Amino acid sequence: MARHAKKVSWEARESLRSFEQVLEAATPEEEATLIANLCALIRQRDPDTIENHNLMGFDLPFLEHRARVLKVPLHLGRTGVPNVWNHMTRRDQQDLIA
Repeated sequence: MARHAKKVSWEARESLRSFEQVLEAATPEEEATLIANLCALIRQRDPDTIENHNLMGFDLPFLEHRARVLKVPLHLGRTGVPNVWNHMTRRDQQDLIA
């Protein structure tokens, strides 16, 4: 059974302003809606950067994997889907979903 993240924290800096919002899924059944809402929020706010401690090493690959499993379109940012998963080694992919 895959791990279920109950909270996603997202912070974007826009010029001198800061924005933070916490999105939550109370149940595993709400995870697809959480991912869709996160994508909508990112597209709406249109940040120049998204900062996180391990964004490329864990968070985006994990998000991409969960979106793929749940069949949720992962449309982030101005260019669409970050193809992080395909740039990971097979071992890293397995560690991520274990």
